[in-house]
Formats: sequence, C-alpha cells, structure tokens
Amino acid sequence: MIQASVGFQCPECARSGAQRVYRASDLVTKPYVTWILVALNIAAYVAFVLAGGLDQDPLSYCGDEFSICGPAVKDGQWWRLLSGAFLHAGVLHISMNMLLLYILGRGLEPLLGHLRFGVLYGASLIGGSAGVMLLSPDQPTVGASGAVFGLIGALVVLYLVRGMSLSDALLSTEIGVLLILNIVITLVVPGISKGGHLGGLIAGAVAGWILFWVDQRYDNRALSVALACAFAGGLFVFALLLAQDAATVPSRFL
Repeated sequence: MIQASVGFQCPECARSGAQRVYRASDLVTKPYVTWILVALNIAAYVAFVLAGGLDQDPLSYCGDEFSICGPAVKDGQWWRLLSGAFLHAGVLHISMNMLLLYILGRGLEPLLGHLRFGVLYGASLIGGSAGVMLLSPDQPTVGASGAVFGLIGALVVLYLVRGMSLSDALLSTEIGVLLILNIVITLVVPGISKGGHLGGLIAGAVAGWILFWVDQRYDNRALSVALACAFAGGLFVFALLLAQDAATVPSRFL
C-alpha cells in the first residue's frame, strides 16, 4: 500500500492519477429542485381544476392555451411545448407521475446537483414534447410522463457509463425493470402518449449521457451543462419545426 493524502491506496490506484477533490457544493443532500417541480405540478393541477378542468373535447384542449397541441404551436403558441408537461388529466394521472418524479429525483438530484438535475429534467420534458409533435401532433397531450421517462433513461445510462452491460442494466436493476414495464404499458395500453413517453426517454438518455460521460471523461461540469442545454435547445427548435406539419384548427378554438 502507498500512503496518500488521506489514508492509503493500492499501487494500481496510485498510478491511475490524481484523486478528484469534491467541493462542498458537490455534496447535495436535499432534492430541492425535485420538491419544487412536484409543487409546481400540483399547483398547476389545482389551479386548472379550479378554472374548470380539462374538457374531453380535443378541440377544447387546444383552447386552454397550455396543453401540448400541434396546431396551436404551429399558430405561434410555442409555450405549450413546456406548459403541457405541468398539466394532468386526473388525480391518478398526477399522483403516479409525482410519485415517480419524487422517487427518481430523490436519487438523481443529490448525484447530479441542483443545476444539472434541472437541466436533465428540462431536456427530458422538451424531448417528450418533440415526441408528441413527431408521432401525434394533432392529439392534444398533457402530463409530466415524458420528463419522468427521461429520468429513468438517464439512470440506465448512468449504469452503462459506470461499466454495467446493457442486459444487466435492464434486467438486474429495479430501474431497468421499471423502464421495460413502462415501455410495455406505453405500447399496449390505449390513450397513452407514445410520442411523449418515448421522446422523453430518448432525450433523457442522451442528456444523461452528456452529463455523466463528459463529467467523468473531462471532469468539467460547466461543459456538460452547456452541452446538455444546447441539446435541449436543439430539441425545442426541432419540436417547433415538426409542429409545422400539424393540421390547422379553426381559430375559434385557439
């Protein structure tokens, strides 16, 4: 063993290079961003219910000015790509999404830090909206499911970055099993936004790879955040372009 600055190291560890020094800011213990996101979703749901709730008529969905709706985005209401992910269609819908968000965020946010977790969630959210614009732009959509799927995808990528095989990551971990189960539900159960779920999953996996791999490879969190933000911005532009192919809804519903 070789004496190190703190304790002892084996010769192989000592030859691997300098140890990383962790700052106090790296040791995040409270998932504040997760709590804020959960609170925002609940507040939006309560406010929307008090305002009359979501109408079952898809055209009326487009009329609320907040749900993800391709024709309305095409008409210039770009904020729907963001706001739709904070609305939910019922108590069960929001309860399941917030439960998963809390569980996943409680594990991921202390690992990533507040800023990087927020960037990951934002990229996943936008990816879900882009998926809706790609697969079902004319079907109004609401829910945080796309962003939550992105967090699951990022966790699977974390396992891969840390050396686990894909089969082990999917079949030997709770997150992998949860991912497979939710993909099956997405593809089989009617009424679930396939584009939103799959778009969020892919976006979260890519953003997670950027955040985890760049930080591990270059030890540069600022670079990983910048690249992930650029990725999220590109997804947003992509979603806007996809919305241009959506059908036109009469102006009285917009």
